[in-house]
Amino acid sequence: MKLGRRAITLLGIVVAVLLLGAVYMLYSRQARAYGEAQSGMSAAQANFLKAINSRKTIETQIAQSQEELEKTLASLEQANAELSQSAIRFPGTIDNTDYMELLFILSQEHDLEISGLTISKPTETIIDEITYSAVKLSFGVSGTMPDIFDFLLDIASDEAFSTAAIENLGVTAPEAASAGAPSAVNLSLTIYGRQ
Repeated sequence: MKLGRRAITLLGIVVAVLLLGAVYMLYSRQARAYGEAQSGMSAAQANFLKAINSRKTIETQIAQSQEELEKTLASLEQANAELSQSAIRFPGTIDNTDYMELLFILSQEHDLEISGLTISKPTETIIDEITYSAVKLSFGVSGTMPDIFDFLLDIASDEAFSTAAIENLGVTAPEAASAGAPSAVNLSLTIYGRQ
């Protein structure tokens, strides 16, 4: 069987078409795989950029949180120092005899007489949600008005009375006709201490 020129040409065309079809199929598969790889790379790159941005955001938040934590710790340290100072300022126990003795010393320094001194038992008092021990001293003082004022100023400025508050103050002053008569002050002084 001899093939003619036409048949060989036709056979060459068929083989060429088949080869072109095979090359096209390989090319389209390669192009599809390349496109999928490109899509995957684009998605991966977008995810990578999101991760980097998220990381930067998280690092910024961590830095801000650390700054806030440091500020809070500094504030806490300062508050603890202030609390320690306040605790030092407030006596742990209120010794009535020390306060009585100090009152008598101050009254003698100002030529005053103390009368009717009464001291309450320590009670629990809550001020601004803080519990204190409180002792109330009630007494009268008689003498000249300048001496009484100096006595009251000494109580207000004395470190021992720094946690005390004058609750009641009643003044009896002589009339102009009896200027030589002594003046009198009745007062209640509450001293606060730590619980």
